[in-house]
Amino acid sequence: MKLKNKKTGEIRELPDGFFCGDNLKKICEEWEDYEEPKGWCVTMYGGISRITKDDEILIPDLKEIGNYFNDKESAYDALDKLKAWKRLKDKGFMFTDYDYTTYNGKGCGQVFFNIASDNINDIKADLDLLFGGEE
Repeated sequence: MKLKNKKTGEIRELPDGFFCGDNLKKICEEWEDYEEPKGWCVTMYGGISRITKDDEILIPDLKEIGNYFNDKESAYDALDKLKAWKRLKDKGFMFTDYDYTTYNGKGCGQVFFNIASDNINDIKADLDLLFGGEE
């Protein structure tokens, strides 16, 4: 059984048979049941939040918009991408056109964009983060 300290947030695994005698009252005052997060999401305030059993009703909607993550690290990665997108938009980034074709049965194409920066190094890290593909 896992418990969470009400004051410190510490999470502790307790052995079976731990609750006995007079220590039960003290434990109940200081500790509460710990619920493993069901997932994570990016909040509207620019942070991340864990999704618990109480939030389960939100999970289908969060998944539909791509704002449900199985682990904390994936939620932080998504938040970093949102920040990169905002930095590019602040510099005037916008898609202007695209070209799409099929070659050997596979789709391929290119996109064109405008941005108010003459220095590719100003935007390269953000473009790589957003569109660079998997490593």
